Amino acid sequence: MVPRPGPFIEPEARGRTPLRAERDLDLRHGRRGEGEEEQGAAPRLVCGPLVLAGRLGTEGLTPSTLRAEPTRPRTVPEYKLEPVAAPALRPRAADPASWIQRAEAGAARGGPAPLEWRTSGQERDVTLVPLHTLFDERYAVYWRLG
Repeated sequence: MVPRPGPFIEPEARGRTPLRAERDLDLRHGRRGEGEEEQGAAPRLVCGPLVLAGRLGTEGLTPSTLRAEPTRPRTVPEYKLEPVAAPALRPRAADPASWIQRAEAGAARGGPAPLEWRTSGQERDVTLVPLHTLFDERYAVYWRLG
């Protein structure tokens, strides 16, 4: 084998099933790995390996309140604002795909749809996005079911 420039590890795509939002959307309980659910733990929404966060908005956030003040090591910082409660989710069925729909905004523009979902039929509908894509706004990962 002759070395050539490129990534250290080449992804092996053969034999893998691509992520499909409609099939891979799931409501899991607790913080453990797949198949190790905690009884009585707050549920989280996932799509395959992605943890989904519900956008709670930026109301009242300013540059001075986005982050807590710096503190000494091993000291918990004090945040200046009151927490914002996440709405309770009321699943209509066990299958999350029946009350959470994939956003089709990108497809309407001729491009791929973004990794974005929207709850429907809730007291307050929430937009869900992969947790790693959120910056400088409030969000929820664990949900109360009502």
